[in-house]
Amino acid sequence: STPASFRAEATGLIAPPAPVANPALQHVLNVQRDVVSAKVDFDARLTVPPTFGAAFPAGRFGDQCRSVAQMISAGMPIPVYKISLGGFDTHSSQRAKHDGLLAQVAQGLSALRDALVEKGAWNRTLIMSYSEFGRRVEANDSGGTDHGTAAPHLILGSTANITGGWYGTQPSLTDLDARGDLKWQIDYRRLYATGLAFLGLPAGGVFSTAVTPVDGLLKP
Repeated sequence: STPASFRAEATGLIAPPAPVANPALQHVLNVQRDVVSAKVDFDARLTVPPTFGAAFPAGRFGDQCRSVAQMISAGMPIPVYKISLGGFDTHSSQRAKHDGLLAQVAQGLSALRDALVEKGAWNRTLIMSYSEFGRRVEANDSGGTDHGTAAPHLILGSTANITGGWYGTQPSLTDLDARGDLKWQIDYRRLYATGLAFLGLPAGGVFSTAVTPVDGLLKP
C-alpha cells in the first residue's frame, strides 16, 4: 500500500460512534478510528508530497523507497516502516536473478539514504534487512540453491549512530552443520534487539530470553 492508495481506501470511513460494551466490536471501532485519524494526518502532511534530488530506481521497490522517504520527510509519526522485495527464493538460475535483485536493493536504498540526508532526516533513521531463511551452500541441479540457514544482513545508518563494518565471523564453507548448511554466527534476534535499542526500547519486552544488541554497532 502506498500513501496515495491508503488515503483513497480510507476516504469512505467515518469516525466511529461512542464506546460500546462489546470488547470485540470496540476493538474494530478503535481500529477504524485510528485509520480515520491517520488519513487526516496523511491529508495534512502529504497533500503535496516532498520531492528529492535523489533518483529512485523504476519499479515497485524504488516506489516503496520513495514513499518511505516522503513520509519520513513529512514528519509522519510512524516509528517503523516495512518495504519488501520478493524473488530471493532462488531455486533456479540464481546468479542472473541475484544480479538484478541486488541492483534494485543497492539503487533503492542508496536513493533512500540520499533523500533522507537531503531532508535532514538520516541521523534519526536506521535501515535493517530481514529474511525468513538463508540458502544452502551446495547448488542444486537447476543452477540455484534450496532453503538453508544463515544469511547475510544489512544495517544502514548515519555515522552519528552506528559504527560501520563487518560484524560476526565469515561462516566456513567446509565446517557445516549436520544438514550441510552454514553455521550461523550471530543470533538473528540480536539484530532486532539492535533495532529496539535504536528506538530506545528494551529487548526484554519482546524476547522471552535475554537478547542483547550486536556488540559495538550502535554508538552510545
